[in-house]
Amino acid sequence: MKTYRKSVAAVIVNSEHKIWLGERSYAPKTYGFVQGGIEAIDVTNEAALRREFREEIGTDDFTILLALTEILYYDFPKNKQQNYLGQAQQFYLV
Repeated sequence: MKTYRKSVAAVIVNSEHKIWLGERSYAPKTYGFVQGGIEAIDVTNEAALRREFREEIGTDDFTILLALTEILYYDFPKNKQQNYLGQAQQFYLV
């Protein structure tokens, strides 16, 4: 039975209250937040978030300002569903 993949995402805001969006290297002219899945059951959300920061923007130097307590679910398009129906994502403000 397919389930939702656990994942994390971050909205990055600077001291001028500007939000950072990164252009996806694999899909030009598409943008998004730092985000990624959590495959290992012993990885905390914060550790996964730091890993995604290192992988996607080359640093893990950030401060978590707020963690959204509600988990947001979304479905992958039907043609992209392989092991999961979609993601269960916890968002952070950093």
